[in-house]
Amino acid sequence: VSTQSTGSPSASTDSHIIVVVVVVVVVVVVVVVVVDVVIVIVIVIAILIVIVIVIVITIVVVISVVIAIHNQLFHTLLKIIVLKKKIYTYIQQIQFNQHINLTKKDKEKKKDEERRLWLQA
Repeated sequence: VSTQSTGSPSASTDSHIIVVVVVVVVVVVVVVVVVDVVIVIVIVIAILIVIVIVIVITIVVVISVVIAIHNQLFHTLLKIIVLKKKIYTYIQQIQFNQHINLTKKDKEKKKDEERRLWLQA
């Protein structure tokens, strides 16, 4: 009777140790897997954030370049329009001056003809 009672407690202690070891191993494996999954999720989120930041910076740079080119083209177009107007005004002034000179020459010719007529008369 005494050998059965001494054998039984050691077997139950061994099974308790095995259960505790299995539970500890399972807990450690679960913790390691959860930590790995969390690390992977954090890395993926960090990569996605970097990708989004790069895309936003690229979009901002492209928009800035497009706006700068548009502004430059607009200013160039304004300069061309102003220059064209100045040239047109200059040409009109030249034509007006030529017309005035022709009118003066016509008046002088008329006066010369009137003098000739007076001299002939």
